[in-house]
Amino acid sequence: MSDHKINDNYTSKPINSEKWKDELQNPLSNIEENLKINKNVKNKNKKCLEDKIIKQENTRKILILANLEKEKTRCLLRELKEELKQVLACNKLLPEPVQFSDDYFQLDERINNSIIEEEQSKMNKLRLKLAFNYEKSLLARNNVKNYFVDNILTNKFKVKAILTDIGVTTIYHKTEYNNIFISLVNEFLSKKRPKRRRREMTVLSKSAPQNMQAVSESELFLRNVRQKYSSFPKKIQFAIDKFAARRDFENRVLLNIEKMNKNKPGDKNNIEEEALLENTLDSIGYLNIKSGSNYKMMEDKIIIMEDTFEQYMEVKEKVYNLKTTFNEKVCELRTRKIKLIHEYIQFKFDVNIIQKELNDPEIITPLDFPRVLIDESIDPSLIDSFEPIDHLDPMDLFFNPEKSPLYKNAYSYEEPTHQEIVMKKMIIDKLKYKHMHLHETMLRKIDMFDDQIFKLNKMRIEVKLEIKFLDLWATTLEEEMLVLYDFDLLEDELSYNVHVKTGLQNDKAQQIQRIQEDINYYSDINIKKTNMLIDNQNTFDMCMKMENKGFAKHLKKIFDKKLKIPKIKTDYDDDVLSSSSSDGSDESEQDFNSESGESLMAMSRAPAVFDEKVLPLGCDPKLFNTTLELRSKKYEIEQIIGTNKKKLEISNAQLIITFDELDVIENELKEIQNELEECRIKKQLKLNDIYTTIVLNKSQISKAKSLKTSILLYGNVLQDLSKRTVELKKEEKDIIKTLKKEKLCAKKDRIEIAKMENVLKNIKIAIKDEMVKKFKTEMDWKFLDQMEMTIIDYMIINSKTDARDTKKRFIHELKILENKIFSQQNIVTDLLKSNTLKNKILKNVLGNFSKIRQYLDTDQEKIMKKSQDLSTETSCNAEITAMNCKYDILLKHKQDICEQINFYKCKVSPPTKQQSKSEDIQSLAINDKITVTPITGQKDKEELDLDTITKRFLLLL
Repeated sequence: MSDHKINDNYTSKPINSEKWKDELQNPLSNIEENLKINKNVKNKNKKCLEDKIIKQENTRKILILANLEKEKTRCLLRELKEELKQVLACNKLLPEPVQFSDDYFQLDERINNSIIEEEQSKMNKLRLKLAFNYEKSLLARNNVKNYFVDNILTNKFKVKAILTDIGVTTIYHKTEYNNIFISLVNEFLSKKRPKRRRREMTVLSKSAPQNMQAVSESELFLRNVRQKYSSFPKKIQFAIDKFAARRDFENRVLLNIEKMNKNKPGDKNNIEEEALLENTLDSIGYLNIKSGSNYKMMEDKIIIMEDTFEQYMEVKEKVYNLKTTFNEKVCELRTRKIKLIHEYIQFKFDVNIIQKELNDPEIITPLDFPRVLIDESIDPSLIDSFEPIDHLDPMDLFFNPEKSPLYKNAYSYEEPTHQEIVMKKMIIDKLKYKHMHLHETMLRKIDMFDDQIFKLNKMRIEVKLEIKFLDLWATTLEEEMLVLYDFDLLEDELSYNVHVKTGLQNDKAQQIQRIQEDINYYSDINIKKTNMLIDNQNTFDMCMKMENKGFAKHLKKIFDKKLKIPKIKTDYDDDVLSSSSSDGSDESEQDFNSESGESLMAMSRAPAVFDEKVLPLGCDPKLFNTTLELRSKKYEIEQIIGTNKKKLEISNAQLIITFDELDVIENELKEIQNELEECRIKKQLKLNDIYTTIVLNKSQISKAKSLKTSILLYGNVLQDLSKRTVELKKEEKDIIKTLKKEKLCAKKDRIEIAKMENVLKNIKIAIKDEMVKKFKTEMDWKFLDQMEMTIIDYMIINSKTDARDTKKRFIHELKILENKIFSQQNIVTDLLKSNTLKNKILKNVLGNFSKIRQYLDTDQEKIMKKSQDLSTETSCNAEITAMNCKYDILLKHKQDICEQINFYKCKVSPPTKQQSKSEDIQSLAINDKITVTPITGQKDKEELDLDTITKRFLLLL
């Protein structure tokens, strides 16, 4: 409570205000208040006395137990003392040598201390135990008290208005410690399984083995033909494309007819759609949660206990906040009323002073002026402690100078002056105005207070309605939580089973993928090895075609015979290889029996007994060795293919088993998912059965009869409902329009189906007529496919025969080309030999050319030196000119030699001529080596021998 504050600018004077308080309070109200206060005090005293009595009884019991234990210990000590005295007396009666000394009967201090410490520790433990039990009992008592008795946050009190009988009471507010649903949710969370990641199911394209699939003959035929499609000529490719296009057209037409037949709108669908429309019209949008048994829950709309509990706690928190805010406002009003009472006391005090000063019987407070009384909720001590304050006005000093200490000894005139009379009138007018102003301000404050109470009372109605709505909503949520407790545990168990089954399904899917990868791997190896077998066979056939001595059949028999290698049998070795070898030997024997006369004549040269390890007479040993190598290679490839085939069979069997296991797991998973959906639907239907109370305002009561019990309304929801009904009607019209359009489309589809069926019938009849005309027999529809397949087969056989003829021609041409290539190779080798000789000659020429260049350079240097030395002499000019001429001639010869070298490089001449020229050049080089000697460095005065220089140039020419 706020205390009354005094303004420091004015001097204040405390005055006894008991009579003003007596006027404010009625005697009856005072008596009632005193009685109530006494009752409250008595109740409090009773509670305190009860607590004291309980405490005293507990302490008394504890003291009794302690006294009993003390008496027991005292008795034991007395008995021990008496026994000790008897022992001492007996000891004294004994003779002196046999007697024990006095020290023997005295205990050691350490023993005494240890005994005392043990007893003290026991006492401490006992005290701690008693204190622990006491605290435990107190906690248990407080818990029980808190469980059954809620702590009241705000007591119920009323603040009354002044002019009217209206009052505002607080809303009963208490703390709810004993919320059962918190423990229920904790128990639910303890039973619930921990959160787990959602597993996505791996969807497999279940491609079973080929032998398990039912494929038509035409599809098999097309599949086999398309493998060799690129090797066929254009005519056969055109025939295959035509046959495949016809089959695709037939399949497409049949699929379209099946789809149209499936999508026919029947009578059942219309009935179900009409029922759904009626249900949507009956329900009011999203507010009606009720649904049929065929309703399927969406994962986003599933109600969970945790969410409902959060919503429940939010609702409770909202209720708590509403109560606290409203009660705070009521408490503020109470404090406001206490201040108003203080102001009213001050008002009465000020008015009484004014009336005394004026002393006018007309200037009084009216009898019907409102009185501010104390409420029951207000503590009277707060009002008793207040004392009104005398506010001195400076103008009063003119009218009453005796109040001022300055004018105590001043001279006072008997007759007032004119100025004093005027001032007195002014003060009287001012006091009257003040009297009136005080009444007006007090009335204004009272009106404002009453307005606040009226608004708060109106607000209380709205808050109570909202709290009631929220309490009802909380009760519905509580009922939902009780329903969800059982269903959510079951749903959690089922979802966990779904999680486990999806994990198993994913593992099986991964296993299937691994097996499929193994199958693809082994099949690829088989394809590669079969291609290697074909290549091996082709190489053997080529070798046999190169054989011209008549040993082809013998070598073929050796190649076809099985290679027997002694080795340890493995798991994959079976009788399959032996059977295949026997079949191959039979075929080879048939070929051997149907041999020609020439081969018999050739085989007559071979030994009579067939031995594959012995080389026949006249047979090429290289060819014999190649056949043996190819046979061993073929055997290795066949072994690998056999093992891979067995592995493929095992993996296919495993794949079938795993697919069956996966189907079983998927069926179990579907069953669990169906159970989960059923559980969710049951939960939703059970939640729909929970009835809720409708809370309406006055404006909504007229339309309350048209509402259902399953709808929870608050505020301006009816406007939303009306909008929703309009939207639903529009949706109904749209659905009816779409239904009409779908019916028209269905009629069109039926007409198209009938037309297509008629077209198919006409095509079949026309084909049958043509078949009757051509073949003069009536056959089935499959006869056309068989006829086309036989035609294509015939074309393929013809193309194969043509290919054989072309192959023979090609081989003959290849042999001719090989002979030509062999002759050209010989020519090329001769040319290469001649080129090597030419290259050697050119190297020698280039070496000689470089040497000549060096000699010329040295001669030129010497000539230059001589020309410098003989510049003064006139006799040598003729010789120098002659030498210059010769030098020019030599340069020309040098150019001619360079041209000849380039000519030899470019020209290709027969080896005989080149050899002769090369011999000439070699002889020239040898002569140069003999004749040409390098001029060593001599003195500057030495002269050149012109004859030697001319000889060198002539030899070069």
